Order: sequence, then C-alpha cells, then structure tokens
Amino acid sequence: MQSGKRKNESSLRWGFTWVELLITLAVITLLGSLSLSAIQRTRNNYRGLSCLNNLRNVGLAVINYSSEANAYLPPLVSPSQMNGPGKNTGNDDMSLYVMILPYLDQVSFYQRWELAAYIAAGETSAAQLRAKADLDRFNAAQIPIFVCPNDPDTVKSGGLSYCVNIGYVTSQYNSAADTSHVVDSPDGGFDSDPDNDTDLPVKFASGVFWRPWKSGMTLDYIAAADGLTQTLMLSENLQAGKWSSIYTGDLGFGVDVEGILTGPSLKLPADFNLKTDHSDSRINANYSAGEGQAWRPSSNHPSGAVNVVLCDGSGRSLSPKMDPRVYARLLTPAGLRYGQDVVPQYGF
Repeated sequence: MQSGKRKNESSLRWGFTWVELLITLAVITLLGSLSLSAIQRTRNNYRGLSCLNNLRNVGLAVINYSSEANAYLPPLVSPSQMNGPGKNTGNDDMSLYVMILPYLDQVSFYQRWELAAYIAAGETSAAQLRAKADLDRFNAAQIPIFVCPNDPDTVKSGGLSYCVNIGYVTSQYNSAADTSHVVDSPDGGFDSDPDNDTDLPVKFASGVFWRPWKSGMTLDYIAAADGLTQTLMLSENLQAGKWSSIYTGDLGFGVDVEGILTGPSLKLPADFNLKTDHSDSRINANYSAGEGQAWRPSSNHPSGAVNVVLCDGSGRSLSPKMDPRVYARLLTPAGLRYGQDVVPQYGF
C-alpha cells in the first residue's frame, strides 16, 4: 500500500497547461500595451501643457514689453539704424523675439546680442568681422521657452515654434524670405492702388504685429476696438523659422485676402473658407511646406488642435474644425470698426 501511494504521488504534474500559458501571456501583453498607452498619453499631455505654458510666457513677455513702452507692442522687425557707405546694414535688424528677451530673464544675453549686432552693422573691419561671428553664434542659441516640446524641430539651432498675428496679407502669402508685408505695401493694399491711402488704416486694423509704420499698434487700441479677449496674439507654427529671423513667414501667421477684400472694409464674404486659388490659410494646412512658407497656425499635437495666446495673455486651444470666418475675425484687432461681424462669445 505504501509503495502504491508513492507511485501515484510521483505521477502528479504541477504547472500550466498550454491554454493557461497562452492566456497568461495574452493578459501580460494586454496590460503592457495599456501601460505603454497610458505612459504615452501622460507624455503627450505633459508636452501639451509645457507647450502652452511656454507660449503664455512669451505672451506675458510681450505684454510686459508693452507696459514699459506706453502700451505699444514691439514691431515685427525693428530695422537697422546703421546707414551709409561701408556699413553692413541689416546685421542689427531686430526681430520682436530679440526685443522681448529682457522680459524672459535673458537680459545679459540680450545685451551681448545688441552689442555684437551694433558692431557687426558697422564698417567692415577686424572688430566688425569678429562681432559678426559672435552674432551668428548668438543667433544659433537654443532658447527653451521659444519652442514647443511637441515640435520635431526643437533641437535645431535658433529654433522657434511660435508665431505672431500679422493679420490680413494682400500679396506674397507663404513666400520665403519675405520682407514686404507692411501696412503701406507696394501692392497698394486692399484696393490695389498705391496712390490711394484711404485703405491703409483698414489694413493696419487687420493685424497685430507690423513692421514700423507712421502708427504703432498698442494694446489700448485693441482693447478699445475688438477687445483683448477677441484678438489673437500668438500661435504655434511648425514652419516657424529662427527667433532671430527678419522674414515675415518665419515670425508670423496670417490670412491671405488677396483678391478677397478690395476696398476700405474688413467684412469677409459669406462663403469665405480661408482657401483661395493660390493659397490655404486654414489651421494645419500644408504640413509639408518649407520653413517660413506656411503662414498659418499648425501643431504636432495628437488632437490636431493648436495652442494660442490672446492679447489679454490668456491661453487656449483652437480646433482645426472651427468656423473659418470666426478664425479670420480673431486676427483683426479692430475689425468691428470696418464692417466685420461680432465674434460670438462662445464661438471659438
């Protein structure tokens, strides 16, 4: 009896059957994939929040600049003050992002940039050449607050993920290396007549950031017109250039209205959808464009939404599916004065 019992006990097998093993492996794989998905979602959420926080800080720097400049906003580009024979005019052209560096805890860097730019714009000499080399090195600096963590170009030299509102564009939309987007542009503005300037105040009222003109944009002007909470200041743009660039498309986003508006009015056609025969101003349009050649908001966020900052400094996201005419009206600081409809309170 004893030996039979031992024989039966020794024949018992402990372990998984093939079915149990496969089920266990499937459960482990499922839990692993769920964990990875949760980690990825957490990372995406963190990057999205970091992106919006950086954008808000840039907007706050613009507002702080304005508070020390009698409410005037920085121009899109401040042109060189160095002129004359032998001068290297243009080396000290200053983008608005350079102008707000002191308001981003970059006072020392700004001072070194300004000194190098001043010398680099002078007459050619050994000191000028050394200053130009220093300036090129400064312009290649990576400034973390100027980039969005979800932007694949965050590691490029002098990288920039954010653009400012340049309003309604009447020519050269999406052109590389453009410097012609000004209020009194050679194309004659909305009415295409360079000899008639009655439409120039209307064009000025279509955007927030301009190269210098006889009038400068102020937050007071915006607050008294369409309102700070109804006017875009900043947005993400995957095709933004360098923060030190002087080119329109590297620094700004706008709406192409060439042939759409033809007189002193900002009222858009009822069927306006941000597309024309030659361009597309919609959010996230033309992902494959080159640097500075897609003057519209865009992002790499999974949802497709883009982060923006309004002129009161508040931040939020805009959906690429939003009403295109509402989006277009959010660019104008004083559209209501020139025939535009009111943006609904909860319309964006």
